[in-house]
Amino acid sequence: MEKQRNLAIDILKVLAALMITNSHLKPLYIDPFTPLGTFGAPGNALFFFISGYGLCLGRWSDFNNWYSRRISRIIPSLIMWFGLLAVPFYYLGTHSFQELLFMSEGYWFIRCIFIYYLLYYIVRSFRVSYKKALLVSFMVSVLAFFIFPHVSTSIYASSYHYVCFLAPFFLGCYMSEHKIIWGGGICIKILLTCICLCLFYAPQFIGKGKDGLYYSLQIVSYPFLIMFIICAYNLAGIKFLEKIYKSKYVGLVLRLVSQLTLEIYLTGRCCLLVGLNKFFPANLILQLLIILGLSVVLKILANLLLQVLRDNKVCIKNLYAFIK
Repeated sequence: MEKQRNLAIDILKVLAALMITNSHLKPLYIDPFTPLGTFGAPGNALFFFISGYGLCLGRWSDFNNWYSRRISRIIPSLIMWFGLLAVPFYYLGTHSFQELLFMSEGYWFIRCIFIYYLLYYIVRSFRVSYKKALLVSFMVSVLAFFIFPHVSTSIYASSYHYVCFLAPFFLGCYMSEHKIIWGGGICIKILLTCICLCLFYAPQFIGKGKDGLYYSLQIVSYPFLIMFIICAYNLAGIKFLEKIYKSKYVGLVLRLVSQLTLEIYLTGRCCLLVGLNKFFPANLILQLLIILGLSVVLKILANLLLQVLRDNKVCIKNLYAFIK
């Protein structure tokens, strides 16, 4: 039996989706607002935290059943996206052929989560505590930073991201068992979350594109990334946000986004309307609506494929049951 649903995790799904999508929409920002097209790394960290958290709530079984059950939640959306919906964007020039073959680095997080699933199974099978897994993955990530080649972009946008998000992943596993809840009101929790986010970006701002000590300073941002996740989790659990999440209209949109995180990640990089940048910031709202619409279509098609493969029949009502 699965544990009771945690609305804070659903709220974090919304935040992660918005942060990652916002980083994909950077070409739609105009000067001097271009730097606001960011938040991809914290969003990815939340995504892997949520993934680790969710794994601990599911059923445990032998590897074949367990792993196939996990990837069955992802594969249908991948098939329908890369095999059907993304094809027109290839001909429109917004997607490359490599992306259609699932080879593009832009979709690294899918390959990464498949690897993390394997590591999670090993950790749990050998009864290694999540605390140890978290500490080891954190130390490995710090050491790996000094081994990976220097990059001029954010270190979290390089191949280093295959390593550095493992600690947030196991943090999710740990928090699923040992919830760290801080006291304080909403203002304190917002302030702490914002401070951690600023302290995460500050060392990168100083060291990005530099050499020597300045470049190495970027690793100082890593502990604050972990702290940001913990603060965001505590913030997401406040009653005020839960009330909004359960509301009739705004809550409906938020609940829809939380159900479409994978689909939003897949569709968020396509068909960017850069020609409408003169209408900034209205162009961002239009783009978000397009992404949300594509994600709904993709989810329905994925549910259709899953029904056909599992039951060899189609129940129309279940295709859009996620809209509630």
